[in-house]
Amino acid sequence: TRPVPMVEELGASSLEAFDGWAGPGPSGPSADALKVVGPLTLEIGVFNRFLNDADEAVRELAVRLGEWWVAPAGPPDARTVELAQVLAARAARVGQREIAQVSDALAGALLRMRAVTPAVDEEPQLLAAGVEHVQRLLHLFAAGFYQSADSGLVQRLLDYQPRVQAPAAAPVAPAMPLVDDPEPE
Repeated sequence: TRPVPMVEELGASSLEAFDGWAGPGPSGPSADALKVVGPLTLEIGVFNRFLNDADEAVRELAVRLGEWWVAPAGPPDARTVELAQVLAARAARVGQREIAQVSDALAGALLRMRAVTPAVDEEPQLLAAGVEHVQRLLHLFAAGFYQSADSGLVQRLLDYQPRVQAPAAAPVAPAMPLVDDPEPE
């Protein structure tokens, strides 16, 4: 069972918070106001807003994870998870399923990390790979290319289960030498 629903399962009510992400107005867009990238046809305004917002979110996500890796004091914070979820939802909203899929898997891994105090060993490499892949897909999309997500990376993120950090051992007081009680006389 996955702890985080796929973006497709969120439904329209979960995405209503993204004002301005709706499709064309009642009159519809003109042909010159459209951007075609792979299987997607988007209004230029929606395309540009998605790119700007997604770029900002993925940059902040990378910075937050970078700060966490330098000094991990527990799991990544809630804002870090929220950024991955926002990326997934916004990508799904414009039909960019590949970015949505990687971002959703990354959000799920981060949520599982928040449930425990993870033993930081392989997490930085896996999470960095997820963020870098989202950045790469986003840059390709901005350049007009629609590339498939790395299914192996997505599966590793989906399968990720954090190892629980062993609790710190309580300090042991030095042994006190035994003193012989003098015998009563």
